[in-house]
Amino acid sequence: MRCMVRAGKQRSTPRRSSPPWTVTPRSPSPRSSRNRGGAWRSRISKGTEHEYPWPWQLVSINLVKLEERYPEVVPRGAAPGSSAARGFAIFKGRCLRCHAINQQGGKVGPDLNAPQSVTSYRTKAWITGYVRQPSKYRYTAMPDHLDLRSSDLDDIYDYLVLKRGQPEKTSR
Repeated sequence: MRCMVRAGKQRSTPRRSSPPWTVTPRSPSPRSSRNRGGAWRSRISKGTEHEYPWPWQLVSINLVKLEERYPEVVPRGAAPGSSAARGFAIFKGRCLRCHAINQQGGKVGPDLNAPQSVTSYRTKAWITGYVRQPSKYRYTAMPDHLDLRSSDLDDIYDYLVLKRGQPEKTSR
């Protein structure tokens, strides 16, 4: 119960709360039930989404192939069905939204190939263990991947080893 203090006196009766917001059918925005009639209410009630368009409508979607958007991420020279190609498929689905390869890809996690490949200063056992369960090593925003099989982790490692031989072309 809320009390109001006015000129040294305390009021013990609770203050009347504002009525809840309601959504009018076919209305582009919520309206307050305190608005009792008027031109504004009748216009919104009769309006359609075509008369009152949202200002942030989606205008278009441009579909771009991954090879065109991030050419440095694609494993050049990997045979289809090879371990590195399978690792790239897993990397593309699980890692690319956060991690980058040669400064192309996600911006949340570190770049795994620039300025130096992670495979050049970490062992295979450490990398695969960290990818499987990073929370075991230290606090991190990277999620655990306990559902990945050992062969999947080996494929990701083989992809990273292949990319180590394909350093970034552009200078920083």
